Amino acid sequence: MERRKEGRKKIEEEGRKEENRGGRLKERTKEERKERTRRRRKEEIKNEGEGRRTKIGEERESKRKRYEGRRQEGRKKKQEDDGSKKKKRTRRRRKEKEGRKELRKEE
Repeated sequence: MERRKEGRKKIEEEGRKEENRGGRLKERTKEERKERTRRRRKEEIKNEGEGRRTKIGEERESKRKRYEGRRQEGRKKKQEDDGSKKKKRTRRRRKEKEGRKELRKEE
């Protein structure tokens, strides 16, 4: 147990020697190693997020295509049902007419 602890301390003090891409040995301190892993994780998360975004985009696209036909049908119905405005107009005119009749009676 004590040997392991001593070995760890030695590594931390000296800095771990890791192989570089060029093949030569390079000393890295604990902070440098932490920074490298932090960057790597950040990059992984970023890439993962991009994948998720494209997946979400595809889902939205498929939903939009699915509902596009229904929207067009709804628009057609609205164009046909312009009689509702006419109904409102006639109701309003009737009320006005009745109001005038009541005013005449009161006079």
